[in-house]
Amino acid sequence: MRSEKLSPEEKQLAERYHRLIYKFLNEKHLNEREYYGLAAIGYCKAVKQYCAREQLRQWSFTTVAWKKMCCEVYNERQKRRRLKRAAEVLSLDAPAGGEEPQTLYNYIGDLDSGIEELPVIELQREIKERLGAGQRQQLENILKGYTIRESAEIMHISASAAYKNQREIKRVALEVINDWRESG
Repeated sequence: MRSEKLSPEEKQLAERYHRLIYKFLNEKHLNEREYYGLAAIGYCKAVKQYCAREQLRQWSFTTVAWKKMCCEVYNERQKRRRLKRAAEVLSLDAPAGGEEPQTLYNYIGDLDSGIEELPVIELQREIKERLGAGQRQQLENILKGYTIRESAEIMHISASAAYKNQREIKRVALEVINDWRESG
């Protein structure tokens, strides 16, 4: 975000309605320590835009500021959900499917057997080659940190179709890993 000083008119507007930030945090049940900065950024953006854009003055400043604060908080929450820490965790003990219950560990074997030496870029390329266009797009979305549901929205498909794609991506990934192990 650019750092711009407020004009005297903008300062006056910001000071006049400053309590709106606290009202917003209280009504939305947001922790003041965690969300004050975000709300204040949205508030300041509203001040700058409200003074600069005549068409915004058809609404009250409090309405515009409220919407801007909502957008800042929403965008930050979306960003946090896409971080790596929100990614799906795959355990070696998790069931990997098939007719007999198997774990992923059974498929790929002991980590001391060289699995850490997998050529990741080569495997990723081979996995993508074996996937259909929609599955490749979903894999890219997942690698970018989107959830399966977010990926479905981006791709304009149903959540069930996205989950079906995800199962196929996992199946193909296991197949590629097994092929690599057998050839290596």
